[in-house]
Amino acid sequence: MEKLSKLISSQLEVAIGAEWKCNGRSIKLLDGSTLLLSDTPANQKEFPQQKCQKKGSGFPIARLVALISMGSGAVLDMVIGRYSGKETGEMALARQLLSSMQKQDIVVADRYYCSYFFIAQLQMAGVDLVSRLHGGRGADFRKGRRLANGDHIVELKKPPRPDWMDEKSYAEMPNTITVREVRAKLRRNGYRDKNLVIVTTLLDELSYSVQAIADLYDERWNCELDLRNLKTTMDLEMLRSKSPKMARKELWAALLAYNLIRKMMAQAAFLHATTPRHISFKGALHTFRAFFPKWTTNAKTNERLYMEMIALIAKKKVGNRPGRKEPRKVKRRPKPFPLLQGLRHKTSSNKKENHAAR
Repeated sequence: MEKLSKLISSQLEVAIGAEWKCNGRSIKLLDGSTLLLSDTPANQKEFPQQKCQKKGSGFPIARLVALISMGSGAVLDMVIGRYSGKETGEMALARQLLSSMQKQDIVVADRYYCSYFFIAQLQMAGVDLVSRLHGGRGADFRKGRRLANGDHIVELKKPPRPDWMDEKSYAEMPNTITVREVRAKLRRNGYRDKNLVIVTTLLDELSYSVQAIADLYDERWNCELDLRNLKTTMDLEMLRSKSPKMARKELWAALLAYNLIRKMMAQAAFLHATTPRHISFKGALHTFRAFFPKWTTNAKTNERLYMEMIALIAKKKVGNRPGRKEPRKVKRRPKPFPLLQGLRHKTSSNKKENHAAR
């Protein structure tokens, strides 16, 4: 299922048109998230719960990093690992996805990935990065080669060797890297203007203007929506399998289904003169579920039904909502039950003993 999922997404990435790219180059989104697993000894051993939780009161937690196509929305590759421990962070998992990136790709990521060594590894692979400036660094536009107001090219020196990198790999890293820093202004109705500093390795100011780079970084939010579709719409927020091996199979089976839906959305967009990003994933999934019971053994009937389904999927548009802001608040009220603070069987036996004592 993992091979099939990657095969479908790679074929889809090759087939997408130039209008879904940037200057003929593929745009790929990179981001991480977490998943919960069923609370079994096998899952706890490979994906332990958070250390601050008591035994029996938490769930095994896994970290994942996904590489997603901006053009089609398909998941090109995904890595899953432990939530904590050595070489389990987002950056460590993201380095495992370097082999899934192609030369001339443009990777769009959040400020966490604005790291000297990660940028250097991308450049060595012929891949460019568009990312927000890391919170631990500052930008001084008085230095470097000035291109325009709030736009310059600077040279960064190699920092000391981190603990996770061996001496051989550190020696292979370039002593300096050249990046471009641009100041972009984010305007939203009803809010104050927000200034962002974007770091990129797209140094050609003629091919990539400040506004073009700002628009590229603005596309990063689609990765958040795609991960939400995976976790909420595809119901992957908590895997049900009892073992790590089956949990990985469950995850890749869902990714296979996800990429197949994305393929139908791409076909609908191509046939009806739109883009996959303007079609609702949830609407496409519901349309497929409605048509699924109608399939027959007749090839002509199925072909007719499929074209009808594709036409309906193309009509499931998402609204144009630039600058939309949703507060992180929940409308549904939780159930008035106390939290489980230990093993369930021990908690139940204590309740029986207390009841008997009374």
